[in-house]
Amino acid sequence: MGNCTYPFRKATLNNCDGNLENRWYIIFYVWDIQQRKMVRKRDYSVNNYSTTIERNAFAKQRIKSINELLEDGYHIDANKKSEVVGSVEEGTTLEKALRNVLEIKKQTFRQSSYLSFSSTLNCFLAWTLKNRLSNINVRYLDRMHAISFVDHLIVDEQLSGKTINGKISYLKSLFNELIEREIIKENPFVKIKKRKEVKTYQNLAYTDAEITKLKEAIEKKDIELWTFVLFIYYCYLRPIEIRALTMENVNLKTHKIFVPANISKNGKEAYIDIPSPFMNFLENTNFFKDKKGLLFKNRNGKAVGKNVMTYRHKTYIDNLTMDNVHTLYSWKHTGVVKAYKAGVDIKSIQRQCRHSSIEMTDNYLKSLGMYNNDEFLLKMPSI
Repeated sequence: MGNCTYPFRKATLNNCDGNLENRWYIIFYVWDIQQRKMVRKRDYSVNNYSTTIERNAFAKQRIKSINELLEDGYHIDANKKSEVVGSVEEGTTLEKALRNVLEIKKQTFRQSSYLSFSSTLNCFLAWTLKNRLSNINVRYLDRMHAISFVDHLIVDEQLSGKTINGKISYLKSLFNELIEREIIKENPFVKIKKRKEVKTYQNLAYTDAEITKLKEAIEKKDIELWTFVLFIYYCYLRPIEIRALTMENVNLKTHKIFVPANISKNGKEAYIDIPSPFMNFLENTNFFKDKKGLLFKNRNGKAVGKNVMTYRHKTYIDNLTMDNVHTLYSWKHTGVVKAYKAGVDIKSIQRQCRHSSIEMTDNYLKSLGMYNNDEFLLKMPSI
């Protein structure tokens, strides 16, 4: 029995003495509200795997997930389903409901966001098809199904914690849209626990020597690219935002750059400060002379391509035989490091980064390795 609101009996595997010809299953007991007793449930998803090693590996993860669900109070309540089934339109299948709501939301997404949502939905629907769930009524999908999908991402797809958390977040958002439209009452992904995210490396800034090499190489041969770099370094702007900036957004009199909500990644308009060194550059460079409309555009007058600056910058990285870890966006990390080391306070860095909280900026600085406790290291008295 678990120490929770409802009694249960933990999940275990029946492997039929290792015989793959027989149907293995995971068995557990869950509390049924209407029957007022524990009822036996069997999960046969382990049979999607053909070898003993694969079945045991999946069963280990699946049992862990089911037990966590039971300990968290999972139970059966037929009344909840009957309440919502009566009002739902006939034929509101899981696949139809999710695809419809994605198309509705498409109008508010950037192209990159839509592609991420669409990719996640396709992954989820492929899993539902394999498990004969795609044509069930959308209201029958519950947390047990959601947990099973996450198990699939862990065991079959072997995705990282960060990727899994992203997919859960996208699906949670789609199901929230269904709740808002009163198609479902509960979101099956709302209480799914986040996976642990392991960073392969910290955010990396350029060293002084690397800055010198890159500046000498880029500034002489590609002033457009170098200007693009400086928008990242001084203003902490994202490449996608810089590509959409116009001359009207840059005000050299007030030392401000206006970032409209429709080009901002967080969907909020903001004003970015132009530091004095960057002001001097902008006032003296010929790059902005008589320029109208978009700051960075191609020969057809349209915004420069999504990855054009990234590729152009990478050619200099490759020519200077530098590592592949540093990128165009590393200039933002470099700018933040330089500001922090120069004594700029964390609140000012937060505003320029457009972080929603000091904690967010604090974590970002930690990822840059900025919090060495020198005072403690050097001044701790001996005994």
